[in-house]
Amino acid sequence: MTPEQLAAWRQLADATTPGPWEAMEFAQGYGFVTPTDNGKLRVIFHTDEIAVADAAFIAAAREAVPALLAEVERLQAIVAASTVKIRELENRLYKPHRYEEQPDHYVDENGVLVLKNCTISGVIKWPTLGFEAVPNENGTVSIRKIATQP
Repeated sequence: MTPEQLAAWRQLADATTPGPWEAMEFAQGYGFVTPTDNGKLRVIFHTDEIAVADAAFIAAAREAVPALLAEVERLQAIVAASTVKIRELENRLYKPHRYEEQPDHYVDENGVLVLKNCTISGVIKWPTLGFEAVPNENGTVSIRKIATQP
C-alpha cells in the first residue's frame, strides 16, 4: 500500500458520517443507521437492492477501515524504524571500520591492525580469542584474525 492510497482511504473514511453504523432491515430493504446524541437513530442510507451480507459489511467497514488504516500506519512505522536499525547494524558488522592512523598503530587496507615500533621474536597465537600477532620486517606487528578453537 502506498502512502497515497492510505491517505485517500483515510480521507474517504474521515468524510463519512461518524459511526458506529448498524445495518437495519426496513419494510422495503436495508438501511444504515447511527445513534444520535439524543438517543434516536439517524438513517444514513436506505436501499431496497442490497444483500444482507453486503449491508453487514458496509456497516462494519465504517469502524473497521479507520482501525485498519491506523494499524497499517503503526506497522509501517515499526518497519521503517527496524529498517534503519538493521542498516546501522549491517554497517557496523559488514563494513570495515575506518580508523585514522594513530601514532602507535593503524589499520591497513586488509583490515589488519598494525602496531608501529613494536617487535616480537615470532608469531604469537591466541586461538581461543581468534587472533595472532605476526612480526613484520619493517619493525611493526600485525594483529590478524584467525579461526577460533573451542
